[in-house]
Amino acid sequence: MTKIQILFALFNKRIEKYIVNLIEKRTTATGEKTNNSYLFEKFSFTFVFLKFFLKVTKLYKIGYENALDVQVNYNQFISKKIPKVFSGFNILHLSDLHLCLIPELAEVLRKKIESTDFDICLITGDFHHKTEKDSSKSINLMKTLTPVLQKANYGVYGILGNHDSKEMIPALEEIGIKMICNETIEIVKNDAKIFITGFNYRESYKTLEFFYISNKLNNKELNIFLNHSPRVIYEASFFYDIYLCGHTHGGQICLPNNKPIIIRSRALRKYSSGTWKKGNMLGYTSKGAGSSGVPVRFFCKPEVTVHTLFNE
Repeated sequence: MTKIQILFALFNKRIEKYIVNLIEKRTTATGEKTNNSYLFEKFSFTFVFLKFFLKVTKLYKIGYENALDVQVNYNQFISKKIPKVFSGFNILHLSDLHLCLIPELAEVLRKKIESTDFDICLITGDFHHKTEKDSSKSINLMKTLTPVLQKANYGVYGILGNHDSKEMIPALEEIGIKMICNETIEIVKNDAKIFITGFNYRESYKTLEFFYISNKLNNKELNIFLNHSPRVIYEASFFYDIYLCGHTHGGQICLPNNKPIIIRSRALRKYSSGTWKKGNMLGYTSKGAGSSGVPVRFFCKPEVTVHTLFNE
């Protein structure tokens, strides 16, 4: 490597660091204050204590049963940019499966998906749960799901979440899931196209590649963004029409009014689950199909979602 190349590499790193700091600080200027309660999930002892407390109070079994009570929810995205030929196009959206944490969940999901109609399947990360060092258990459980996912005429696509590793990509692709790793793909129907861009969790906000790829998009076309977390909503709103994500689990453990106690994201609570809008960009944050930390849910049922596209 020449001196010029070394200097350029160092300069590029400084620019990346500047961009990341700018993203972190822009919340003050825009009024979009971030939610720091995501730090809660970084301390494993909290989950140990919570599990102990739930077992002592006899609530653990109820919470575990709730975590297996998967709902199929339906949502509509209506936009002028959706090609007419794609009107009625169904997207099955899965997120945060964490299959190794509750192995029985795979069969529950298989049955739910089997009776659901969809044209394409998009998975927004966290196939695995990082408490298990070996991801093979999650991959094998995912393998039992892929036969029902393969009925999607336009394919099955996924991105990595914060519990996943790049080493999982070959195994996931081998079982029929095309991983979109910081790239854009096109879905063609008749003579019309829609574009889907997917970013791995960490790389969506820690590198300039997000801006490089996003800036190349044709803003006259429908552009769908897949990211594991709602963390980059502000940045994505300049480039994309639809944003699909998960990560928050909708809180997972909520109050009786469905208000989450903890949100595992820096994003605002209004982006923590369900539909939302940022500028002209429509979005949906999945509550997730699985659970994280402790395999329980309260007042926040797991979900798989079918999004239907409609031309306005």
